[in-house]
Amino acid sequence: MPKDSTLTLTQVKLLVDKFRTNSLTGGELRELRRAVSAMSDAEIELIFSDAAGTDAVEISQTTVDRITLEATRQAILSCRRRRRSRILAVAAAIALPLIAVAVAWLYLRLDEYSRYDRVLASATEISTSVGEKVAVRLPDGTEAAIGSASQLSYYIKDFTDRHRVIDADGELRLAVTHDPGCPFVVNSPGLVVRVLGTRFSMVSRREAESAMLYLEEGSVQMESTASGETVTVRPQELAILNRTTGRFEVRSMESGNDAAALMRGDIAFSDTPLSEVLAKLSEVYGVAITVDTDVRLRRFTGYIPANDREEAIAIITGVYHLKAFETPGGITLRPVSQK
Repeated sequence: MPKDSTLTLTQVKLLVDKFRTNSLTGGELRELRRAVSAMSDAEIELIFSDAAGTDAVEISQTTVDRITLEATRQAILSCRRRRRSRILAVAAAIALPLIAVAVAWLYLRLDEYSRYDRVLASATEISTSVGEKVAVRLPDGTEAAIGSASQLSYYIKDFTDRHRVIDADGELRLAVTHDPGCPFVVNSPGLVVRVLGTRFSMVSRREAESAMLYLEEGSVQMESTASGETVTVRPQELAILNRTTGRFEVRSMESGNDAAALMRGDIAFSDTPLSEVLAKLSEVYGVAITVDTDVRLRRFTGYIPANDREEAIAIITGVYHLKAFETPGGITLRPVSQK
């Protein structure tokens, strides 16, 4: 043994034996390291060859399992790192086209939303000329019949789960879709009509002195924007608003035809001689309308339009079996058998 070693050869052999059985303490391991460092190659060979011939090193199954598990873990980590690198490369290759598609889709959606906003902000208007009638279905399913020389308009945004609003000027008949939680509002010059679900007809023209509403079924509330007065109209009632005073008059009208005639502004006759009927029509239409037979003495009860001369003549000729002839002096009515 070298001079600077404090262990004898026998002590070193004992430490080597403990090393092989994995029973060295920390201090003994340091002593063995210093002793081996101080030994010659021949001494080292002698000590370890003797120890090798005596006992074989035994490794427990737990140690083997631990070593195997660690080796497997390292292999898996290495495989995962390689696979992660491949996945990232593939993901990058896929992501770029997807991002491009997403950007294009987003652009199209934004453009679609922009068009939708424009639709919500624009008004839908339906107008009729003199003598024309139009039937339309509103966004909530309400059916509207628009009369002659009239206008109806609305915004899509005004049809929500809280309210439904339209503007009307002229002749209008509505069959409102029933929705107790969503009132239907008609704004007309000087008048606001609120309903939940009902059928009614109304005439409200901006230039007229009055507005009329006839209720067929349901319930309607009317409000004058001039006076703030409100009335509730019941079925078979005709409400008339005087725009000058802002006051309402409500009449009971069992006949819907009579109410419709009044709202249209038709001329009412009751057991009136035909000669007087024709005189009134001549005054209204500014042209002489005569009949040259005894039929002029017959009487007439009913309504004749004051704004449609052809229809007025057609009613008279149809009831009394007459035919109309244009003459230099106006219109002459004669029996169909005469020429």
